[in-house]
Amino acid sequence: MERKKRWLFGVSLFWVMISLGLFMLAHEGAAQSSTPWTKPISIGSGSIGSTHYVIMSGISALIKKNMGLSATAEATKWSADNVDLLRNKQIELSSCTSDAVYDAWKGEDYFKGKPQRFIRLIHSGYTSCGTTVARADSNIESHADLKGKRFYAWMPTSPIYMRWCNLVMEANQLTRQNLNLMNVVSTGEAVTALIENRCDAALIVGSIPTAGIIEVTNRISARILPVLDAEIKLMKEKYPFVFPLTLPANTYKGQDKEIFILGVKTHIICRDDLPDELIYRITKAIMEHPDEVRAIHPAAKDIMLKGFFQAIQAPFHPGAIQYYKEKGVWTPEVQKVQDEFLAGRR
Repeated sequence: MERKKRWLFGVSLFWVMISLGLFMLAHEGAAQSSTPWTKPISIGSGSIGSTHYVIMSGISALIKKNMGLSATAEATKWSADNVDLLRNKQIELSSCTSDAVYDAWKGEDYFKGKPQRFIRLIHSGYTSCGTTVARADSNIESHADLKGKRFYAWMPTSPIYMRWCNLVMEANQLTRQNLNLMNVVSTGEAVTALIENRCDAALIVGSIPTAGIIEVTNRISARILPVLDAEIKLMKEKYPFVFPLTLPANTYKGQDKEIFILGVKTHIICRDDLPDELIYRITKAIMEHPDEVRAIHPAAKDIMLKGFFQAIQAPFHPGAIQYYKEKGVWTPEVQKVQDEFLAGRR
């Protein structure tokens, strides 16, 4: 009998110790999750001098000012490289074009067979654009007229450059056989090639307005090619991350009518394992200082509460959602899209 009592006491003591251990672990985890983030924040961007580097540098300054944290914009190879850096925990957030987010989430192209489901959005970001500029003496008035012409538009190191180029070619029955497709070295080289008549047209990536296009149209007679119905139809069918972007009349010299050009969103993304409290504070630091955001760069005006759910290609982080719910902009329609991403239906 005494032996049985000792055995029961031992078993009871064992379970008490297990329960106490579990309680302490849970308590420790809760304490850790509620502890404010104090570590430096690294932010992926693009090459030094690019729109993306400028905007992310501005975002880092807002975080420093309004959160009291050390934040630094890192020069990177952009987009796909930024996803790799996030996954390897070398950065905490970054800019990334929606085509790269689309590929990463679905496991396509650069991420073929390797879905990057850790990606979360803080904001759907600002707009980047692709604009085709043709020399006026080339008699090119639309993308269909590029047949037989020298088109400076293929950049193997830039997925969005190639996506835009492929879209233009497919929509207008252009091929390497009926088109002299030239490799892009840089935006600066594209500008020089147009001015020096070493190409007939060039696809130039940037934001509105793009400094390189201003230079071209001020130095030679040039034409901005519009995105027409054939391109818009193909966007909807095959390139959901691309959309027709309005270029206001007189943005560039000689462009006296409003037209569509190629648009893409550059998302602000982070990892799913970052604390809700941190991402909430980052979102608030950005969104509650619109005048300072607008002052960063003309393209940064898109980083506002209004209309920022356009062309999203991954789910939002819970910390960002918390802020958007507080502001009353998180709608049932957006929640439905969020649920579809998390359920693997998008």
